[in-house]
Amino acid sequence: TKNASNALLKTLEEPPAHVVFILATTEPQMLPATIVSRCQRFEFHRLSVGDMVASLKQNLASIGARIDDDGLAAIARAAEGGMRDALSILDMCLGYSTDVDENLVHNVLGTADKAFLFTFSEALQQADVARAFALIDQLMRDGREPIVFSRDLSQHLRCLLMAMYCSKDLPTLLELTQEDAEAYGQQATGFSSERLMRILDIYMSVETSMRYAASPRLALETATVRACTQTSDMDYTAMNERIAEMEHKLREMEKQLAEGVPASPRKSEGKGAAKAQSQTERVIPPVERVATAHRKACPHAGCRAWPRSA
Repeated sequence: TKNASNALLKTLEEPPAHVVFILATTEPQMLPATIVSRCQRFEFHRLSVGDMVASLKQNLASIGARIDDDGLAAIARAAEGGMRDALSILDMCLGYSTDVDENLVHNVLGTADKAFLFTFSEALQQADVARAFALIDQLMRDGREPIVFSRDLSQHLRCLLMAMYCSKDLPTLLELTQEDAEAYGQQATGFSSERLMRILDIYMSVETSMRYAASPRLALETATVRACTQTSDMDYTAMNERIAEMEHKLREMEKQLAEGVPASPRKSEGKGAAKAQSQTERVIPPVERVATAHRKACPHAGCRAWPRSA
């Protein structure tokens, strides 16, 4: 509040000699300018994977434990730049053993390992629904959570999408080794950009819907079938729009044809002529009727824009 800010400002202007104030906030724009102007401002950012791995190694050396590099990288990526979260995950892993590998880290986190994600993406690329279902069954038997797997798969598809457009800068952008970057680039060649973006949208959407689904596995399997299907909903929409456009053009042609043909026979021709005309109009195909009207209206002699017979 304004009163609380003024009270804090008074304390900051005349602090005790033995006191150092540290103000931490995630909303610096809420602080009054009078307070911000009297502080030294330091902005903290997310740590890189390399920095977090180095810090974790120091912590492990101090307690005599060991985790391989792949396991440390998995912990750092799961922490998403937060060192506190990385230390919490590290503590959970060390609760099982003092010699931790990447597989144990994935078991603790409930995530799928890198090789499994590449295999599942290959099944999507080949539109092999049976193989994808078998991999989902293996995932469930290993005790993995569908929503966590969907999140991991979305991240994997994002890496493939970035490898498709910025392969040279991929190791720097995603903090990957050169071998992993080449693996992403090789698998990305099996997808088109449109299909890869559609699959990514499917799994990003199902990640949200699985929070409220009665059967998350069913939601994951349904999304997988949609991802393996070559035709998307947008294709059906475009097809329906095209059909509607063609129907509109046909109605316009019929309207123009009706304007060029007399609506009713002349009185001198009598009922017999009207009946004959009605039968003729029913027999002549629509294409021939349009061609006849075009030839009558065209000023060029011998116009071949329409065939002489249907």
